[in-house]
Amino acid sequence: MRLFLSSLITSIILTISLAGWILFIPAGSTIAFAFMFPAIWLTSAVAVRLIATSDSGPPNFIVLVLASTIMNVAIYAAVFFGLFKVWSWVRRRRSALPSS
Repeated sequence: MRLFLSSLITSIILTISLAGWILFIPAGSTIAFAFMFPAIWLTSAVAVRLIATSDSGPPNFIVLVLASTIMNVAIYAAVFFGLFKVWSWVRRRRSALPSS
């Protein structure tokens, strides 16, 4: 449970910082958009009827970014959980090896 919570908290912090970077800081926001792109793409595919993305202006882009933060938290929580799980497995395996 501790591993899941730490990956969820890390994912929430990363997602909030990326969404804030996209919405409020124009310099380098293409990098943040690249990290948010899978979630934005999935949100656009799922909510295509609710959020018009092709001919819309800034208000719909803001709604799309805010809606995709939920999906991004889930994606990065799974990624961080896998990374933390592998990291703990490697640490456990390294400590089990006999020293020479």
